[in-house]
Amino acid sequence: MLAKKYRLPVQSTLKKRAETTARGRYFLIKKYKASHSYARIAFVVSTKVSKKAVERNRVRRALYSAAGTVLDSVKVFDYVVIASPTMPSLCEEGESAIVNELKKLL
Repeated sequence: MLAKKYRLPVQSTLKKRAETTARGRYFLIKKYKASHSYARIAFVVSTKVSKKAVERNRVRRALYSAAGTVLDSVKVFDYVVIASPTMPSLCEEGESAIVNELKKLL
C-alpha cells in the first residue's frame, strides 16, 4: 500500500497541462511539475479496462503496490498513470512485470 503522502489527487491534477507524456502498451503516463519535494503518483482505471468494479479495483491495487517500489528511484514530478484496456493481462503476470513496465516509462 502506498502512503497517502505519495498519492496525488487526480481531479485537480488533470485540469493542468502535462509537461510530458509517455505511452506504453499497458498505460499512458502524464508528468506534471511537482508541487512538493517528493514524487507523487495517481492511477486512473476507467470502465474501458473492465466493466466490473472488482476487476478495476484489483488493477488499481496492483498498480499502487508496484508504485511503492518504483517511486524511490524516479525524479520528483507528479505522475498520472492511465491504464489501458490491456492492463488486466499484465496484472496476471505479477507485480514484477508491472514494476518493469513502470520503470521503462518513468
